[in-house]
Amino acid sequence: MAAWSPFILDPSRLGGGILGITCLALLAVCVKQKLVPTPAPGILFMALGLLLGFIPWLGGDGSALIGGLADRAPLFAALALAALAPSLGKDLDRALPWILIGGAAAAFLGLLQVMGLDPFGWSPGPGAAPSAPLGGRNHAAEFFAVLLVAGFAGTRPWTGSNRLLGWILLPVAFQLGFLDVLAARISVPLGLAVACGRQPRRWAAAAVLLLVFAGGEIARETSHPAWAVRDPGEAGSPAFSTVTGRWNENLAGLAQASRWPLGMGLGTFEREHPAWRPLPSGPRADDPSARRAKTPHSEPLLGLLECGWVGGILLAAGLFRLLRNPSRASWTGPALAALGVHALVRSPLSDNPATLALGALLLTWPSHAVLPGRSLRGLAFLGPLVLLGAFLGPSQIMGERAVGQRMRALEDSGAFEQPGIPTFVPGGREMLEQAIHWRPWDVRARDLLTAELAAAGESPDRIREELMRSLRLDPADLFALTGLFRMELEAGNEPLALELLDLAERVDPGHPAVRHNRTTWLDQQATRQKEGAIAQLLKGDATARPRLLAGHLTRALAQARMATDRPAEALELIHSCRDALRSASFYADDHRALVERVLSHPGLDEAMVRSLVVRILPAWEPFAGPPPGN
Repeated sequence: MAAWSPFILDPSRLGGGILGITCLALLAVCVKQKLVPTPAPGILFMALGLLLGFIPWLGGDGSALIGGLADRAPLFAALALAALAPSLGKDLDRALPWILIGGAAAAFLGLLQVMGLDPFGWSPGPGAAPSAPLGGRNHAAEFFAVLLVAGFAGTRPWTGSNRLLGWILLPVAFQLGFLDVLAARISVPLGLAVACGRQPRRWAAAAVLLLVFAGGEIARETSHPAWAVRDPGEAGSPAFSTVTGRWNENLAGLAQASRWPLGMGLGTFEREHPAWRPLPSGPRADDPSARRAKTPHSEPLLGLLECGWVGGILLAAGLFRLLRNPSRASWTGPALAALGVHALVRSPLSDNPATLALGALLLTWPSHAVLPGRSLRGLAFLGPLVLLGAFLGPSQIMGERAVGQRMRALEDSGAFEQPGIPTFVPGGREMLEQAIHWRPWDVRARDLLTAELAAAGESPDRIREELMRSLRLDPADLFALTGLFRMELEAGNEPLALELLDLAERVDPGHPAVRHNRTTWLDQQATRQKEGAIAQLLKGDATARPRLLAGHLTRALAQARMATDRPAEALELIHSCRDALRSASFYADDHRALVERVLSHPGLDEAMVRSLVVRILPAWEPFAGPPPGN
């Protein structure tokens, strides 16, 4: 968390790299102190389950897959951390208050941001939730929920020497309620109830925390912060979380798991998901900033998809054995129950290093001090495991920092205040080339570099080369697909441009850039058809009527699509669409009555115009674009 910055695009990747390096350092200290135990059997099962995720990699493109391993490497580091936790003994118990103090400090910093104060310059901005130094609302809520329940169950707040810790938990509870995350409303009461079920006398203390949690909810509802706006597509809209959306996502994921019993490969979900995902639904279905999912919002489903059936069974068996381990401290159970709620509805273990580290410690927190000792068998197991978790850590850290430096330079140059998408900044090219040097698989950095090169006037061949590299690494990269479409269309290579557009529509037909490209092509076709028809008429060719009809109909469809995408100009664009249909009716012959019926409809929209075009010109259906809503 201490490495967080508002300019880091993906704090989870930066934090994952730091976690891997930290666990390597911890293993070195434990080796020096002769504190390397034999890992619990459950850890061995889980490690084998993750390693089975490498089987689908065999014969694949290593340069494209290595990035997925970098994203999942923190899981190996966390397993090593869980294996080392029992040997830390009383040191771990002494560290718990400091962990709680650190988490409370993070929550207090978020509360300062709520009040408009930002002493460290970490505020994510007016349109984002006050979650720094954690990556986002869900990241913060997952960490705070587990921390709150762990602090309540493990320290007996407001009693004896722990009187101060009770007050420390209050800002955590308030900030957690203020963040407006549904899973936290379930996990916190559940965790506190489990803790009180074992010690009924603690209901009063639990009630205090729940009241403060409710106070955070009330404060958000009464203050109406910008990030909590509920309109679709705006900052703060709930994530892809409707019942229908999650149900469709889970069904699609299970269908893929049935097709790939060996799994799709560890770390490949983000790359493969766009090819088979269900259509987006829910409050953010139309939000361009939330089009690509890193995980299926379910840790069990992610393990099943990436590691296959056997790998998923081993992961589940390992977790079961660790939870049943009699040497684990019993007070960690409520916190693990809270973590389990978040793991079922999001991915706190694959996309939140802070919660991953805390969960790993809680999973094997010892109930009593373990006698010091060193197991050569444990070292032989943990050595490769922690190295696997750490060897890509420097690449993740340095690559993310280089991209962050470029974003900071954009901010300092005032580029974000200028109209349009900020792309060029002096020195930005060198920063992004440094990012790619550390992470050659980073498609996002390559796309940023391509935009930088285009803004600097680089040659089209160089731009095309960079876009092709991005596409080889990620066939579903919409930036590369849409950029190459425009380049090939301008170069006159229309068949290839249409193939690229078709691929982009398969990935995300509703993305604004993809729709813009299809509309642009339709508009150009309208002009081309009418110009061709005029040329035919000048030559005395009487067969120009079909081309004139096609030209007016495609113009009408292009105008209708623009009306859908530009609500502020919809009335004017629909008027232009009617003009085009009115012109088309003169050449529609047998279909004239159909055209006039659509033309006179008071609720004329894109779907009606597209159906009309396909009805009159069936050969144009592959070029009319997907139906609205698909």
